[in-house]
Amino acid sequence: MFYKAAEHKVIIKDTAMDYVEFGYGSRPLIILPGLGDGLRTVHGQAVNLAFYYRKIAPYYRVYIFSRKNKLEEGYTTKDMAEDLWLALEQLRPLNTEKICAGWESRRISAGSSSRRSPASPIMPMKSFPG
Repeated sequence: MFYKAAEHKVIIKDTAMDYVEFGYGSRPLIILPGLGDGLRTVHGQAVNLAFYYRKIAPYYRVYIFSRKNKLEEGYTTKDMAEDLWLALEQLRPLNTEKICAGWESRRISAGSSSRRSPASPIMPMKSFPG
């Protein structure tokens, strides 16, 4: 598979949350797609996403999470964040030191002209459970 791209699910409360994983690096990088994920989730997109983020795939083991599959009425972004935290607690990618969300993930896939290399910190994790 392209950059070892794979699709997975993690069980959150009464439903599942899809995520993809790819890359050859040993350091985990978590990407949160943001609210646009409601238009198209990561389900069925592992190879496409690995290709899109191919500039960082040699440096990291990348995890991209969707929102959970069944949403309750009144579901908020706070609920979404709590569900993502539950998923991360279950998976515990070892030594996670970076997290990237929304537009920042587009910048790293395009190879920004900033001084940061693809292997530089995006947003340091202050703490991770466990």
